[in-house]
Amino acid sequence: MNILIIEDSQPRSASTCLQLQALGHAVFPVYDLIAAQHQIEAGTSRIQLVILDQDGFDAQAIAWILAVKAQHPEIHYWVLASDLPEQERRALQMVGVAVHPKPLLFGPVLDRLRRRHAQRAPVLPFVDPALSRPTEGAA
Repeated sequence: MNILIIEDSQPRSASTCLQLQALGHAVFPVYDLIAAQHQIEAGTSRIQLVILDQDGFDAQAIAWILAVKAQHPEIHYWVLASDLPEQERRALQMVGVAVHPKPLLFGPVLDRLRRRHAQRAPVLPFVDPALSRPTEGAA
C-alpha cells in the first residue's frame, strides 16, 4: 500500500515509516499540510492511505483532511490522536475518516483495512519516475 504520513516530528515520522516499511508498504513522509497537499495533487506516488498525526497540528488539520477527503474520496484517511474533541471525532467518522487513538500498532489495523477494502484499495506498485526514464545510450 502507498501511504502518506503527515507528522510534524521528524523522529516520530522516521519511526512510523520504519514500522510501515517493515510491513512491506511504500511510505511517503511529509512534515506539514502544504507538502501533503502537493504530494496528493502530484499523483505520482498513487497514495492509497493518508495518516495524519493530529497531535502536532492545530484545528486547521481537521478542516484540511475533511476538504481533501471531499476532493479525493478514493483515498483512505486515518487521524491518529491522543486527545481529539468528541465533536471533531464525530465529524471525521461521519465522512469515513478513521480515528485511531495513540499509540497505534500498525500491523493489525492495516490488515483490517486491507480485508475490509480489498476490492476498492488494491495494492498498487510504486514506480519511481527516476527509474522509469531511459538512460543515455540505451537502445
